[in-house]
Amino acid sequence: MRARFGIPQEFIDKVYTYLDPRMVDQLRIWHTFLSKNDLKIFCRYYGKKDVKNDPETETLIKIEKFWVDATEALTEEKDTLKGMIQEYTSAGLNEFEQYDKVPISLKAVLFNRYCKYNERIDVEDFKSYYKNVYIKGVFSGITEDYSNYTWYKGEKENPYQGDQERPLAAQFWEYEREFHLNYLDRTDTSQSLADAYKLWKAELIHQHLPGKSPNPYGDPTDWENTFETGRKY
Repeated sequence: MRARFGIPQEFIDKVYTYLDPRMVDQLRIWHTFLSKNDLKIFCRYYGKKDVKNDPETETLIKIEKFWVDATEALTEEKDTLKGMIQEYTSAGLNEFEQYDKVPISLKAVLFNRYCKYNERIDVEDFKSYYKNVYIKGVFSGITEDYSNYTWYKGEKENPYQGDQERPLAAQFWEYEREFHLNYLDRTDTSQSLADAYKLWKAELIHQHLPGKSPNPYGDPTDWENTFETGRKY
């Protein structure tokens, strides 16, 4: 069975969910199906376009590259990940963020390097680092980049609720916020934020919005102008 990106579904299931270090044997079965580009899909920094150029990011790129190379080279005789996975699960982390689409073997490498660089084992500090730096704190500055958007600027609450002059602004804010969060949640971020938004916006204006207002005589609404102003034209 083949899955998206050409990776066997069985491999995806195993690499996302296995908790017992002995399951690393299953990786040996599937690693022959994978190319380096397949493995990069699981990375957030290595091989991506929109990443910051700073020491923290460079470190994460090196860690992910190590994981890609080690996974690609898995054989019965050469298994550099097994010890790290055992270390990770022994620290009680086998169920930590287990459904976030980051393979447990990659988490194990991150944990190993975090402990090594900080010269101590601190599970709680690692959890904080993983969630606030690895997952969202460093990645390309996108979490603070709202310059492409017309309405959403990172607010926690919708500022356009009840706006009488721009009655559609609140809805457009929700659309852009949903796009932004979905983009950050992507595993494959080889497409830049600007390019992804451009395609998304075109589809929204030319397909989604007209489809929400079906008119048997044709939809005369100027959705492009409507989206920019928050008022229907």
